[in-house]
Amino acid sequence: MPHGISLSEEEQLLARRELPTVTTGGTSDEPVQNRGPDLWRRAPAADMKVDINTIQSNITSVDTMLADLQKMVLPKNMTRNQSVDLNTKIEKILNIYNDSQAASKNIADAFPGNAQAAKAMKTIVDQGITFGTALAQSKRPVNGDGTTLSANIKNVKSLLDPAKKAFKTLINIAQG
Repeated sequence: MPHGISLSEEEQLLARRELPTVTTGGTSDEPVQNRGPDLWRRAPAADMKVDINTIQSNITSVDTMLADLQKMVLPKNMTRNQSVDLNTKIEKILNIYNDSQAASKNIADAFPGNAQAAKAMKTIVDQGITFGTALAQSKRPVNGDGTTLSANIKNVKSLLDPAKKAFKTLINIAQG
């Protein structure tokens, strides 16, 4: 608003809502406490959309990669190349999950007073630890037994289900 224009409190609130996030406090140099409670920690809509897309595409990728691992037929004594290939794929899945978790944190942080968002984020973190630990145990050393991989991955996939529900909850919250 230009200086010298006097608006009622209600008009100021309406005017502020019509302005883009950047001009209303999203990147202001003012301290957060001076920006107004309705502006605290809200991520710009474009950033929120990026986080939602990241989560959706990453979870699809993780599901696909786990299905591919489960279909792998490996020998009782894996070669060095087989072991390295398997372990690299597992690390890639873990990294993708971590990216999804970071995007989820951005969404949860945008809704600091929302109990559902906090609960979903806690589930994502807790299940991420369980999922990550179980998936890491699926790694195989050279000459390791590859015949048990399918059963391990089946177990890992079941551990991912609660996190997938929590991801969906956060997406629904973000989409309003």
